[in-house]
Amino acid sequence: MNWNTDLNGIPCGSMVTRTVTTKDGIKKYDDFQPDFVILASKCGKVIKSYWIRDERRFAGFKQGEQPVAWMRWPRHPFPSEASLTPP
Repeated sequence: MNWNTDLNGIPCGSMVTRTVTTKDGIKKYDDFQPDFVILASKCGKVIKSYWIRDERRFAGFKQGEQPVAWMRWPRHPFPSEASLTPP
């Protein structure tokens, strides 16, 4: 994986529809699901982070502070085989 310096391309997350069962029946609502990323700071640190939507900043960075580069957080190469179902 290579570092990307295009800060406009950092994946922040997406809205997903969640379904819950309540005493009044099934309810659906939209919820923000952040994407995990690897960020490099100007002070030389590399951290796993995600977008905090309400605060409009990345976790580990102060308001108004930006990373200098980013990478996608890797995903398991075989997600269907990685489930935690008991034998």
